[in-house]
Amino acid sequence: MARRIVVGTGYVGLRIAKLWQQQGDEVYGVTRSPAKARTLAELGLKPIIADVLDPPTLADVPYCDTLVYSVGPGGQSQVSRFALYRDGLRTVLSRWGDRTARIVLVSSTGVYGDSDTEVVDESTPRKPLRESSQALAEAEDLLLAPAWRDKAVITRMGGIYGPGRLPLLRYIRARQPLPTDPDALLNLIFADDAARAVVIVANAAEPPEVVNVVDGRPVTRRQFYEKLCQCLGLPPPTFSPSSQEALRLTRAAGSARPVRIISNRRLIDRYQMSFLYPDYERGIEYIVASGREEPD
Repeated sequence: MARRIVVGTGYVGLRIAKLWQQQGDEVYGVTRSPAKARTLAELGLKPIIADVLDPPTLADVPYCDTLVYSVGPGGQSQVSRFALYRDGLRTVLSRWGDRTARIVLVSSTGVYGDSDTEVVDESTPRKPLRESSQALAEAEDLLLAPAWRDKAVITRMGGIYGPGRLPLLRYIRARQPLPTDPDALLNLIFADDAARAVVIVANAAEPPEVVNVVDGRPVTRRQFYEKLCQCLGLPPPTFSPSSQEALRLTRAAGSARPVRIISNRRLIDRYQMSFLYPDYERGIEYIVASGREEPD
């Protein structure tokens, strides 16, 4: 039985923890919330109540085979992403890093930013633009430094979607123009496949390793939302890329340029990853058929 610790049991982190649990592993889940800790215990996971932004809460933990750092802002929208991603990871490493054999960072393909290449792979230089992507890039650098690189695995996630996570759904429901560029590309990964990729790579990788986690089927926003509307029985979407809201979202994203094509060849060729939802069409069909398109 392997022992795993997942720091951050949110949308993807909880899925990772449950997959290892299903393998028969001993799985600890780290959360700030006592209520979430009770939920983890009900699921058969071993909760640890701790906050990566509050070092004294990070008490001693047992040695583990794998430690996954998969934190998100949650309800802490005012918290600096550098504090959460970079400094939080540094604190976890200082407290727990010597007590694990492998450390996995759940990062983002956002670290590539405005790449100059049409197809982006793991060797492409990073040019992060958003604060969150810049903070994740610095977290990556921290983990790939000499002190930790022999334990380091980094999974760079594309746009994660799944039950309860369909961007701009409220605009679709209200039949309002979508404040986004319809021709910009999305490099996506279904939430369940994102978690499966982390488990597969963490179990098999030889550190240091960096792996893009996308389904390899880039799609325009127009195609994505047309499919969603079709499955919901709604008229085709309209778009307002020049609206004030669209401009606000573009500024938040750090760029008006379309996302480049993200390659998943390493994930496929080196780790033989197969997908439950290999493209957006099957992913959307499942979400809508299950009636789980709204957030819980």
